[in-house]
This record gives sequence, structure tokens and C-alpha cells, in this order.
Amino acid sequence: IFLKAEGRSVYQYAISIRMQSAERLLKEGALSIDEVAAAVGYDDAKHFNAVFNQHKGINTKDKR
Repeated sequence: IFLKAEGRSVYQYAISIRMQSAERLLKEGALSIDEVAAAVGYDDAKHFNAVFNQHKGINTKDKR
């Protein structure tokens, strides 16, 4: 039902919400990349960087 309504899976939707939050936090600049990763639910900053790059098309360091 969710896939039909949203056009993407629940997992893809959750990642999208996490990446939107991460982008906002990175722009604010108050938190380190490790802290942003943790704030949006990632234990591993390297994995967070890879997912962010994949979804936003830019490196987390470029958002600062």
C-alpha cells in the first residue's frame, strides 16, 4: 500500500527523511559530521557519508 501511495518503499522513504534532516543539520554547521550521522541514526560515519553521497550527489563535507 505504501509503495503504491508514495512510489517508493518504506525503507527508501525513511532514508529520504534521514538525508533531508542530515542536509539541514550540515548546513547549520553546529554539529560535526560524526554527530550528524548519529543524530539521523547512523552508527558509522563512513556509511553515512556513502549513503548521503548516493542520495544527494555530494559529499557531506561539501554541504558545510
